[in-house]
Amino acid sequence: MSNVHTKSTKVFALYLDKDFTRTEELAIYNAARLWERATNNMIKFVFKKTEVDFDPILFMSQNVIWRGSPKDGRLLIFETVVVGGEILGFAPPHKYIVLVPERTDSLLHFQKIAAHELGHHIGLLHTPAIMDSGSKSPCISKHDLIQFCDKYSCNLHEVRASCFDYIESN
Repeated sequence: MSNVHTKSTKVFALYLDKDFTRTEELAIYNAARLWERATNNMIKFVFKKTEVDFDPILFMSQNVIWRGSPKDGRLLIFETVVVGGEILGFAPPHKYIVLVPERTDSLLHFQKIAAHELGHHIGLLHTPAIMDSGSKSPCISKHDLIQFCDKYSCNLHEVRASCFDYIESN
């Protein structure tokens, strides 16, 4: 029996920085699929890879996932001017996302950070589990989904907690 919901699907279109490796892209796609699966497809992420070099200061109002690198002076400027400290990822609601793969300790950790920042992109705040900034949990929990349903007017019976079950690497 398949789960069918009566709500319409909200689509989030994001440009993906050309500097992500293929493995990093797949981790981001898997993070997006985790949210789609947990929300019973009430949200959908659509990605378009771009060949444009992103300037994080100029693109802050755009729907972009920028690959920050500690070797790139733009990240230091971004962290100093916008965030006020070193980051693994950053995302104000419904705008851009910054991910810094070199600062994560594994592909699963990077994928969790991507899922966390995608949660901010859809408007969620910090809660226990994947939306907890200090947690390394690879799961979207009931706490995350309560907040999601409050924001998107859904019933908790329509959504389900979901965890990463594997990471594609190629």
